[in-house]
Amino acid sequence: MNNYEEIEKGFANRFQEFIQSLQIINDSIQQFRSGKIHQIIPIYGQLRALLTEKSKKNTPLLFEIANEINASLDFYCMPDVDDFPGILREGLLLHITGFPLSIKKELPKQISISLQDFLNHEIIFFNNKKYKVNEIISFFANKSGGAHYASKLPKDFAQLLSVGLNGQPILVNSLLQIAEIVYKIGIKILQKLSNFESYILAFIPKQTLQEPAYIVDNFYPEGSMRYFFRIEPNMKLSFGVKGLQGNYALLTVNSLIDWDKIHLFNFAFIIDEFMESHLSIYIDGELTEKLK
Repeated sequence: MNNYEEIEKGFANRFQEFIQSLQIINDSIQQFRSGKIHQIIPIYGQLRALLTEKSKKNTPLLFEIANEINASLDFYCMPDVDDFPGILREGLLLHITGFPLSIKKELPKQISISLQDFLNHEIIFFNNKKYKVNEIISFFANKSGGAHYASKLPKDFAQLLSVGLNGQPILVNSLLQIAEIVYKIGIKILQKLSNFESYILAFIPKQTLQEPAYIVDNFYPEGSMRYFFRIEPNMKLSFGVKGLQGNYALLTVNSLIDWDKIHLFNFAFIIDEFMESHLSIYIDGELTEKLK
């Protein structure tokens, strides 16, 4: 009989899973928006893994990553269902609130809220019952094929799924907006950990090199992450980056550099809101090379 043993995942492995989860959410959102309705299903499972996973005493992945790097999870939303004129409550069947969700405040009534608190935010009032964000995520993940198959589903959610706007169930649209804000918060975390700029004031005499000479060579011991600045054998300046997923990029300055002078070198690595990487090299304040 084989001995089964579990070990803790390193931060590099967990962060790679976090990046992949964001990629799945973003790809699925774009596919769903283009008319491929079935692409909503992967979002259910990813939101559960990122926000509400509780099996085997696991901490949801997004909260684990945020805690590791002390990242803020605050954003803006509308007040919950209790913020509603009492005179209109009598006979009210359905009320959905909380939206829009945004990183920056867009409406006067929006409130600042942490993602943890938002999970307990009551955003739906239906048939005299209130439903929290985490209950909606769990419903889709456990009852609609996101993580589990179920032959039965709660009657109220079945009725809610029948209520639509512009041909799309309101409940699905709510989940989609939650996925979009989670993606935006995830990008902020990714940028906090990955984006950087380095400035080096240096005099590098022209010389004959048999192999690359590294000015800086920085790597993460638990994974493949690495970035470096180096002089190539032909005295060309290079800036290289390798990511957690093994992606590799090298940017080289092709124009001639006057090595008889002192220069200010600026190397920048930026991940944008579409998860695309940008490398730039500035020499004496002027953009010399860039790579997307």
